[in-house]
Amino acid sequence: MRVSAWLRTCAAKRSCSAITRTTFRTRSGSCSRTRSTSIATARYWSSRGCISRCCAAWPRVSGDGHAIRPRRRGGSAYAPRADPAAAGARAVATASGGNGRGPGRRVPRGRHAPRQPRSAAARSRGVGAARVRERRRRRVRAAAACDRGARLMRGRALGPGRLYRRGDQWALDWRDATGRRQHRSLSHDRRTAERIRSELIHKRDLERAGLGIEAGQETPLAELVASYIEDLRPRVCPRHHELVEARLTRLLAKLGPVRVQDLKPMLVTRARNEFAAAGAAPRTANLMIDSLGACLRWAARNELIAKNPIANVERLPDGPAHATRRRRPLTDDESARLLAAIDADDHRLAMAAEVDGRVRVPQAPFLRFLVTLGTRYGETRLIAWSAVDFERRTIVLRAETTKSRKQRVIPLNDELIAMLRALQALQARALGRVPRAEDLVFLTAHARPWCEPSNNIRRIFDRVLRRAGIRRVDPDGTSVDLHALRGTAATRWARRGVPISIAQRMLGHSDVRTTAAHYIRVEVEDLRVALEGAPAAARRSESA
Repeated sequence: MRVSAWLRTCAAKRSCSAITRTTFRTRSGSCSRTRSTSIATARYWSSRGCISRCCAAWPRVSGDGHAIRPRRRGGSAYAPRADPAAAGARAVATASGGNGRGPGRRVPRGRHAPRQPRSAAARSRGVGAARVRERRRRRVRAAAACDRGARLMRGRALGPGRLYRRGDQWALDWRDATGRRQHRSLSHDRRTAERIRSELIHKRDLERAGLGIEAGQETPLAELVASYIEDLRPRVCPRHHELVEARLTRLLAKLGPVRVQDLKPMLVTRARNEFAAAGAAPRTANLMIDSLGACLRWAARNELIAKNPIANVERLPDGPAHATRRRRPLTDDESARLLAAIDADDHRLAMAAEVDGRVRVPQAPFLRFLVTLGTRYGETRLIAWSAVDFERRTIVLRAETTKSRKQRVIPLNDELIAMLRALQALQARALGRVPRAEDLVFLTAHARPWCEPSNNIRRIFDRVLRRAGIRRVDPDGTSVDLHALRGTAATRWARRGVPISIAQRMLGHSDVRTTAAHYIRVEVEDLRVALEGAPAAARRSESA
């Protein structure tokens, strides 16, 4: 029957004081406690389904509020072990005014009841139940100790903190998401300090609720970019780090002081279009947006922000049809004229230096090295004499100096070996000593290391182009610069029948598609040679 009906029955049969002394066991959170309640209190807790057990003298109550048969000492919960004769005797005694213990005599109930002897089986069951309860308590304590945040959430609220005067400033005393006490000076103005306190408490509450990345959307974009640039420094080469920092600095100056949550796709698109309208190439404008997108993706991966707000910004078309400056490789005739002009220019300047009593370091080996091997300017200027192996006829480009951060070993032909030996002897005269292993191979005319952003090498290259009769910029917009020598080497290898996979390894590309798309240019004459050579090759295969 229901607990409420059972209480009414008990009240009709027994006195109110007996009901008051009735012991119920209730569940509060993760612990249990025993209390003595009145009829009204027992009815309240039973309506909430919290009464789980009562004393043995009263019916036990299940979780859904229904009374079940009591557990008597020495018997089971649902089938009490009793003698029929003794039961009949107790019934007669009860009818005569007793309580089943004897005719006309009441035995104290509840805590005043005398302790009855228990059987061995009952004692073993009691010991096992105690062990089970102890294990449950240990599990509850271990789970609570493992998660301090959960205990804080179950406990009382941390509160908004206390704002107080400290000197001429308003300071805040509050507890952070981990429960640690913090002190921080906010502002000289009370209203400003109140606003800062509201933001700090709001972020703290979001972090406790597991929504800290949502609060990160309020982070200023400049602060996020500064953290990204600092994290990027040890992961990329210095030149790449400088370029990314320069792009993001220009973009931040255009966007102004904005927060991440205010960074809308249209705002970034408008800034990119303004860069393009000011004369920047489509690829340059796209690289600025790509750098910002990489910064926001990094912040999302590290859970600093919830999402990348510019993930759907479209790129400007930057293919060959939209490029503002296109490089072209030199033809075989132009390459021969360029090398002859380099040697003539070095000879002329060397004769002038001898007149003044100086030793000039020639620059022809540097440019000839670029034309022959197709290496980059940045990795070529950092080659040391320790990387040159005259016996094995190889040169090693260290991983820390290459763009792909991978080491490359490049073979040298007889012409390059003889050129490097002569250059080593000239450097010994210019330096006044034998070059050491850590000295650089290619130096300026005054025997100094080349700088990364140097206009001197560009002036030398432009002077040699003019002496060779090669236009710097063609009428169709294509140009020849120092990096075009890299494509010149790849195109010469392709005309000689070198496989593209070998050219990829020589150039140091990670993907062969980069080699095919940007560094090997096939002209109409190359197609004509291939077309005329096809029938001859077919005849040779048939005769064989």
